[in-house]
Formats: sequence, structure tokens, C-alpha cells
Amino acid sequence: MRPALAITLSVLALTITSTSAMAIIEKLHFGDHIITFSNLSLIDARTQKTDLCQKRYGASFTTRNAPATTGFSVKRTTEKGHDITVISRNVDVTNGIFSIESQYEVIFPDDASKTPVNLNISITGLIGASDASGLFSDGTCRGAIYVQNKQTN
Repeated sequence: MRPALAITLSVLALTITSTSAMAIIEKLHFGDHIITFSNLSLIDARTQKTDLCQKRYGASFTTRNAPATTGFSVKRTTEKGHDITVISRNVDVTNGIFSIESQYEVIFPDDASKTPVNLNISITGLIGASDASGLFSDGTCRGAIYVQNKQTN
């Protein structure tokens, strides 16, 4: 294969993958989403606050764009009062499947100190679908997560 053709095909493949990744980020990081949590558990079973995970996450909440969102800082809120800041995102698109690893800072509504907690989420889904599922951990709590675009509900 000629070098120029190989380079052109590589750039085209990268552009298509990048476009798909951006479309997925737009679909799953902006707009209203219903986030459902299950299999909540403490990472360290010796922790005394056995209801902490349920208080933080409950069964579900709906996220929406926060007014403070800018081109440089994506912020989300929930109807229950969570303040969420997107710290980082990594998207991989391969053979019709996407995976997203994200890190957030979350301030929980019942935390009087307003101390941010780092939340790590890893989700996968099918390209074109309006939902994704995966796992999460905040260093204290962990469990399964299901993300659904509210407009398709």
C-alpha cells in the first residue's frame, strides 16, 4: 500500500472514531438522564455507616445541565440536590461498542461540609443506543449503574 493512501485511511479512521466518540459524549453527558443505582455496598464492610451508600445515591436520580456549565467546565445537578462536576472522560469506540470512563466530583445534598467526593464510573453500551450500564466507586461506596437518556423514556 502506498504511504500516502495508508496515511489518508488512518486519518479517516481516526476522524470517524473521534466523531463517534464526540456524539456519544454529547448523548450521555449533556441533557437530562435518569441514573439508576443497584447493588450498593460499602467497599470496607467494617465502616460503621451502613446506610451511607443509600443516603448518597438512593435508587435513582435525574441529572440535568447546571447553569454554571461552560465550554471548559461541565457541571450537572439533580432533582435531589447533588452538585456534580465532570473532571475527566475517556471514550473508546470499537466495533459498534463504546466504553466511557469518567471521573466526577460530587457534593451530596446531605453533606453540611460540602466536601467533594471523587466518583469514578465505567460504562459500556451499543453505539446508537440511548442507554449504557456499568460500575461505579467513590472510594467508600460501589455498585452498578444504569444511565438512560430521559428523552427516550
